[in-house]
Amino acid sequence: MSIIKATAKVNSIFLAVVLIFGTFAAVYPSFINGIQAQSEYEYENDYEYEYNDNDSYNLPEYTSQQPYEYPQQAYDEYEYNNDNDNYYYPPTEEPISADIVVPNDFDTIQEAIDAADEGDVIKVLPGTYTEQLTISKNLTIIGSGPMSTIIEASGVLDPNVLGFTYIVEINNGAEVTINGFTIKGLNGPDCPDSTGISVLDGGILHLKYTAIKGCTQHAIWIGGPGQVGDATITNSFITDYQDHGVFALGSNATVTMSYNKVVGSSPDVFPVVGVLIVEGKGTITHNEVTNNICNLDICGPDWFNDFQAGGITVVEASEGSVIANNYVTDNDAGIAVLGASGCCIVDYNKLKDNRFFGIVIGDSEHVVFNTKIFGGQVGAAAAATFANTTAVLDHVKIVGAEIPIQSLSSGNLTAAVNVLSPSFFQP
Repeated sequence: MSIIKATAKVNSIFLAVVLIFGTFAAVYPSFINGIQAQSEYEYENDYEYEYNDNDSYNLPEYTSQQPYEYPQQAYDEYEYNNDNDNYYYPPTEEPISADIVVPNDFDTIQEAIDAADEGDVIKVLPGTYTEQLTISKNLTIIGSGPMSTIIEASGVLDPNVLGFTYIVEINNGAEVTINGFTIKGLNGPDCPDSTGISVLDGGILHLKYTAIKGCTQHAIWIGGPGQVGDATITNSFITDYQDHGVFALGSNATVTMSYNKVVGSSPDVFPVVGVLIVEGKGTITHNEVTNNICNLDICGPDWFNDFQAGGITVVEASEGSVIANNYVTDNDAGIAVLGASGCCIVDYNKLKDNRFFGIVIGDSEHVVFNTKIFGGQVGAAAAATFANTTAVLDHVKIVGAEIPIQSLSSGNLTAAVNVLSPSFFQP
């Protein structure tokens, strides 16, 4: 799916951004020698593999400290059982002294926010709070844990300046910490233009140990046309979104994500994307992103004519963005980096069973370092939809993909995958 079938400007991207992912026409697979019996063993035994010759990569902007050590022990606590709707979350951090306690001091969280002074700490006791929250001052808001403290969307939600509704919004340059909640959207699939948390108007969000579930169009929205937003998201669980799990839009949008689990759950609604950054800056490390699948007739493996749901996608991202040490599995396409040559460090990611593409480099030149790709139709692809494209694979292992590498081009454009030793592939 031409992840963005249109123009390179923010306003055009904003209009087209719903067309998430995809695209390809001319197919010319290339194969690299280097088959080892060890590879099949690794593919069948949780893909354990380490490169011994990786000292050459040591960029000053980013140095991977623990390659491939995504925090499985944390993810175990985020398990989701579709049969009984049980979520398991990690505990919140150590309690701190509160200035206001809900519902002891105020019946609702919004009343406590309105009454609080700048810098206050609001503690929310267990319960379900059916509210829409607007936070325009510096605050710390702490729940009693995501299994027991729930902020639930009311039946009628007001829109924000971008015209979509929200459950929680940070604006007016406020710096807000939210810790230990479940933020729950409306029941059922009908949640047009709704957002779990929006960060606009210079707002800064620190989200910790929180789950966002229930029907939302975008679980977390950062920035937008004419907007400034910054979000740091850690140890949180994001699911049930209809378009995007986390969406940072515009050159003034910044998102930092680590140790989160992002799970798609809408295969029959739209080609969703777990994490999407358009022109913003992202540091996406040590996350698990999974199950972003599209089963609609418009979706399929043709990069130029079909759409694909995606795990992590960046489009014209700001310089210095990082996608590293993530575990990306069971999506239509795992990681896509489109436009803005050299914007992003793509390093030490592990991709497994992404059904159409593992990694796609599109309309730009980028290097993929120290990465393992297993299963799926295409391991790594260079796709030239609007510009000549070169993907460089440095210390990349591809095992079990039907087509290890593929170059795809439209019209008179050129696309190439350049492979540096000691990368090796096994079909």
